[in-house]
Amino acid sequence: MQPSIAVTQGSTKFCWICGKAVSLDDCKTDEHGSIVHEPCYTACMRLKNADENKKEIPADFPAWKERLREDCHLQGRHYAFAVLGDHVLQLLWEGGLEPTVEAVVDAVRQDKPN
Repeated sequence: MQPSIAVTQGSTKFCWICGKAVSLDDCKTDEHGSIVHEPCYTACMRLKNADENKKEIPADFPAWKERLREDCHLQGRHYAFAVLGDHVLQLLWEGGLEPTVEAVVDAVRQDKPN
């Protein structure tokens, strides 16, 4: 996603993602230097990462593991990645699981007894 124009009106700045006003104290800039709300940018990055991860499950374990580590980092779930360990991660990869936090959480929930 990339904004087509800089979004400003007078001295008011607007988030190019949601179109709402952004205070200069709270604004962030994305990789293109455009003004965004941090939650809007985080949501876009999650969607972008999910789309990229769904395109193809890496054929080798190290690449799959790195994609999952990146997704955990984007979602602030570093601890989840560290807790799983290589053996569990290898099993998830061998099972064809997408390298996303959402896919891992769904897999864990399905294995839990009700």
